[in-house]
Amino acid sequence: MSVPSATLSTTGLRTSRPWLTRKLKIKLIQAEGQHRDHAVVEQVFADVTSGPLAHLPSGVFAANAAWLSIAAMAHNLVRAAGSLASLPFARARAATIRRDLIAVAARTARHGRGHLTLHLPEGWHREHEWLNLLAGCGPPAAAA
Repeated sequence: MSVPSATLSTTGLRTSRPWLTRKLKIKLIQAEGQHRDHAVVEQVFADVTSGPLAHLPSGVFAANAAWLSIAAMAHNLVRAAGSLASLPFARARAATIRRDLIAVAARTARHGRGHLTLHLPEGWHREHEWLNLLAGCGPPAAAA
């Protein structure tokens, strides 16, 4: 691609900026929306590659395929959990959701015939979001 001489000079730089939007016929608002969409995709790639794909086995195609499928399912479940918990968690990185909502220092207690109670930490600052997540998941399945 040849560069016009006007773009190389400092005075011609301003005249060449609209050239890109005229050439591609994209308005500023459309370009900003596409840029934000690209940022969201890049965030997903960063979450997956820094998490489960950092430990991707190599050499065996079937193992890589299985690991990738499980990583995609886990990523989708974590994102859904964050969306159910609260708006800030809907935008948070997967590592933040795992740290604040999934890895909870809770204690289980059994009462009677299989009735389990989960005791959350007292005064826990994420209790509201965790209860939102639990309510969004629906009631537990009935025993068969």
